[in-house]
Amino acid sequence: MLQLTATLNAMDAGAVNPAEAEDALRGPEGELFAWVKDPDRLMGMSHRLTLRIGMAQVPRRFPGPWMVAVVAPGRLTGLRGPAELTRAALSAQEDPALGAVAVAVRQAGTLAWTPALEPEMGVGAIDAGGLDDEDHLVPVLRLRHAERPLPPATPSEAAHALTAAMNRAAGALQASGFTSGQRPGATGTVRLGPAYGPANQRLLDQALTMLAVVAAGQEQNGELPHSHAIATRAAALAPLRTAALDAVSAAVSWPTHAMQ
Repeated sequence: MLQLTATLNAMDAGAVNPAEAEDALRGPEGELFAWVKDPDRLMGMSHRLTLRIGMAQVPRRFPGPWMVAVVAPGRLTGLRGPAELTRAALSAQEDPALGAVAVAVRQAGTLAWTPALEPEMGVGAIDAGGLDDEDHLVPVLRLRHAERPLPPATPSEAAHALTAAMNRAAGALQASGFTSGQRPGATGTVRLGPAYGPANQRLLDQALTMLAVVAAGQEQNGELPHSHAIATRAAALAPLRTAALDAVSAAVSWPTHAMQ
């Protein structure tokens, strides 16, 4: 969904056309999303669209810019409904790199893209806990009505907040006697592309690295001697995770042309 938002903003900036946008949404094994589901016909066409046709409708019907809301229980980060969108976001499949759900939302409202899993033949939509046989599920995009969201922090604001959270977390862990654990391996990233400046890319890379650090710390809980130590480390890392998620949203939600 981060790549989707970046691609929507690249189209809005006139940097790519719909065919190029479709190519940008391909992974090693093909398209990241099997199709676009539009049961309310917000695009004014069929209830099910190919990715290219869905993207082709965006510049004319829903000009951007676009933001990404990183959603988790107790964290709606700008989403203002309606209730159907909120429920769908909270029940959708998490992005493994974020440990949260990413939703692409038009900054002016009216349209949001949420991730979903569906049976390969496209009969009925389900959430991440829907069917036992996951071999027959494919990722799709679901279009939903959206109220105008609250904008995220700017990249500059988010970068300052992330640096401060990193310093606080390091100080709190050191004061509690925690030593440096095993550093996570190389983390993947999303290439934001032509609609963004290098500062946005650096912020996104740093935020994803910090999320990997937090996840690695959580995985090492079994090595701690007692529950108090686990709670102490969790309390130190939680603000860092929040700041990193905010930084992801800021980096992806503010292409260069939206800041001018």
